[in-house]
Amino acid sequence: MKLNEYNPMNIVTSFEKGNEISQILKSKYIKMVIIILILILVYVFLLPVFESTDRKLPTNLRELIRETSNNALEKKKIETIAIAKPKYIIDNQMEFCISYTLKESTKPIIINKNIDDPFQESLLDKSLVVSKIGKFHTIVLNKFNTIKDHSLLITNNFIEQSLPLSKIDLDIWYWCIIETNSLGFFNSNYIAGASVSHKHMQLVPLDELWIYRQEDSIYPIPIDDIIIPNIENNLWLPYTMNKRNLYSIQSFNFIHKIAVLDSNNIKYLEKIYTILVNSIKTNSYNLILTKSYIMIVPRSKREFSNELGVNGFGFVGLLLGRNPNIIETINNFGGPLKVLGDVGYEEMKKWIIMNDIYKMYNI
Repeated sequence: MKLNEYNPMNIVTSFEKGNEISQILKSKYIKMVIIILILILVYVFLLPVFESTDRKLPTNLRELIRETSNNALEKKKIETIAIAKPKYIIDNQMEFCISYTLKESTKPIIINKNIDDPFQESLLDKSLVVSKIGKFHTIVLNKFNTIKDHSLLITNNFIEQSLPLSKIDLDIWYWCIIETNSLGFFNSNYIAGASVSHKHMQLVPLDELWIYRQEDSIYPIPIDDIIIPNIENNLWLPYTMNKRNLYSIQSFNFIHKIAVLDSNNIKYLEKIYTILVNSIKTNSYNLILTKSYIMIVPRSKREFSNELGVNGFGFVGLLLGRNPNIIETINNFGGPLKVLGDVGYEEMKKWIIMNDIYKMYNI
């Protein structure tokens, strides 16, 4: 006999009711899963749009740096290191600007991980913060400067200074250089002149560098007296992935490599940087970045003498000593280029790496 014959009034049995509820629950569960998946997809696709809106790059970065710097100076939040009137030495067609500090700086060297990170967000002096730059970086003023409006592009989270620069580091840094018309340089570790282990890249506005040059100078950076004419006269061509043009200045007696930048190759700046770093076979280096070129110089030691430490500034022609004897010391050694060769690697020498200790061998 059929089941419905026992149910003439069409009363729903417990079995049928349970099955119906199960079907409803399954249907609701499937709908919920579908809705959740749709929400996730919407979130994934729309998040970049909202992030790009919320984290727009500032359109007046140079003005922001100047304004923040002026306010910080008024509040005495910046230690401006006074220097003597510069003197000039021409060495192999390059004019070096040489000066010395008039008083000892209180700038600390923080390379120990156990010491508080001065660029940690909770420890940052708000008077020195210029602006957030994108999602991962912030512009802050250099608290200890010799050049007005000298600023630093720091990573929001702690990343070791000695680690390679990422694509986003380089792209944002280059954007800041263009936006502020600045010289950029990076000291890769303590040997290269870094004083803080939290990753930071330097920005020095060219309009402030002019005051250190003589009246008849053509460019604000001494090394540009040599590099820019080579670029403008097409003697040095932009780097391409098909033709990897790397150049060096023949009159320089220390190892260095230069790649010319333009609007076409800037999109693979990270690849150019990686090739430059791999070519020097050491993680101690100074990187110089301008709108027109990128230059790398391997470093063998931090200081030339007790009178003179060298960072990225030195390799563009700006040397800052610690006492009035610095000019005599440099001249007695053979000139500025010999000094740079001493803290870098001279062309007539080779080096090999053994257990992260760099040993020099004369040919």
